[in-house]
Amino acid sequence: MSDVARSASSASSGLENLPASSPSVPVGYVVGLAASVILGAALVPNNGAYHLWALSLLISGLLVLLLLLFEQSRPKVTLLPGVATVTLLRLVWALLFGMAWSARNDTWLLVSVLAPWTSGRWPQDLMLLLLCAYLPALLMPRLRESVWWRDLRFGLFAIAVLVGGWEVLHVSPHPAIDVWTLQQAGAGELTQGHNPYSAVAVPDTGPRSGLVPYTYPPLQLYATLPAYMIGGDVRYAMLGAVVLTGVALRMLTRRVADLPSLAQDAPALVIWLTPKLFLIIEQAWVDPVGLALLCLAVWAQVSRRFSLAALLFGLAFAAKQTMFWLIPLGGVLLRFSRSQWLLAGGAIAATVLPLALWDLTSWYRANITFLLERPPRMDGLTLTTWYYWRTGHPPVGWPGLLAAVVLVAIVIVRLPRSAGTFTASAAATYGLFFALSDSAFANYYYLVLGLAALAAATALSAGADATIRRT
Repeated sequence: MSDVARSASSASSGLENLPASSPSVPVGYVVGLAASVILGAALVPNNGAYHLWALSLLISGLLVLLLLLFEQSRPKVTLLPGVATVTLLRLVWALLFGMAWSARNDTWLLVSVLAPWTSGRWPQDLMLLLLCAYLPALLMPRLRESVWWRDLRFGLFAIAVLVGGWEVLHVSPHPAIDVWTLQQAGAGELTQGHNPYSAVAVPDTGPRSGLVPYTYPPLQLYATLPAYMIGGDVRYAMLGAVVLTGVALRMLTRRVADLPSLAQDAPALVIWLTPKLFLIIEQAWVDPVGLALLCLAVWAQVSRRFSLAALLFGLAFAAKQTMFWLIPLGGVLLRFSRSQWLLAGGAIAATVLPLALWDLTSWYRANITFLLERPPRMDGLTLTTWYYWRTGHPPVGWPGLLAAVVLVAIVIVRLPRSAGTFTASAAATYGLFFALSDSAFANYYYLVLGLAALAAATALSAGADATIRRT
């Protein structure tokens, strides 16, 4: 190639504008974002229920999660060179724009609407416009955006998510799902001084008949009670948790200076722009609360606010029954001190015991027995569902339990103790646990894609990939 041709090629790509020392990002950051994008795409074909294309994307996402775990557990951080980082960020921008565009044009975005979703399209249009505001710095790498502009743009994204979520609640005020009904009833009973675990019983909207008790841990009641009392809808709590998750991820990435703005914002945006985010909010699924607490806990741990981290981890552990895998992973990989174990355990006890001891029999039936006795779902997005449609054998949950036990054991015994290992192993563990279980839907994989985004943010955060040394 002649010098003129080389010059023309370089000018067309914009890479000739690269500073002499361009910022680099860890490979783990790239892999975490990729896993989050793929898992978000898996929810699109059938709103998180079983579909062959969705299953193919899910399997791809699981493989990327295992690659993420391998990369994050390596003793040395692998960095992409500056030119590759700029190219990567342009690809990330294209993927984020595609996700936002997909949600903007999704005719099946919500399932229980009483009014057209047209009123909610303008926040989605705003997010597309805000994405375009990254282009000048991406196309001209020497351009440095001011801090106030970065913060303003990110704040406008948060406002767009809040307004979009408010519109969801407006056009779908009474979603036809027992998850919302029982949470509304639980908060209502608690405001009247009644125990939700003994008082709540709502019709099951799933494939089985009968009544559903309040099946969530007490922490979910505490989280949704202010939303119910002030706004009349428990889903305001989940909407707030979604925004808080993005803020926590950006607090992690802002600890690294001199990064392009999109590199700092992408872990949050990959959650806020995931195509089925507003479906998660509409259906009142509780997983955003636990994810927000976990993201805040990791930020506190990496920032060496160990007491605050322990309290937040304890609350995250108590957010949902499935969060128990985080206890051994977090305690061991983050090297909890004795005081951290005590604080985390105290946080769990403080949330669970008051309502559990109020009526222990009802609490145990609703939180443990009811869930253990539930039948498998034939429409879940899992590999065991695929096996059912191939053979006729009902889905079973033991493969997911076995895979998670084996992976957690390997991680604890063989891998280094670091925040990067913890976040990557949590994403991989829950990915396998859900994908090989007897039922899993959009809310389950929202948690997993959120954990992948958390792993990406942790990889980018200063000191997150180094082994934690306590002073």
